[in-house]
Amino acid sequence: MPIYEFRCGSCGHYFEVKRGFGDTSPATCPECQGESQKMFRPVPIIYKGSGFYATDHRPTGWKAEEPKEKTPAKTEDKAAKAEDKATKAEAKTEDKAEAKGK
Repeated sequence: MPIYEFRCGSCGHYFEVKRGFGDTSPATCPECQGESQKMFRPVPIIYKGSGFYATDHRPTGWKAEEPKEKTPAKTEDKAAKAEDKATKAEAKTEDKAEAKGK
């Protein structure tokens, strides 16, 4: 059950009462037995766990990287690798043919 804060309308005394959520009956002041009004206060928020702070996501000294564009050099490298593989495959077949011929 939550605790609510009340203020007496006649004497100004502040007090707390533990009540149910659905209890809407007015609270009486414990000092002068007058009617009181419920006080509304901001609820404190406590963040627990990871993911709430900037330090949880990035290492120190983090800097955003710019997206890299594909350069023609990369495609040339891929073509050169493919040629090397083809050359090696031809060399292997020639070596096998020579070995069979002996």
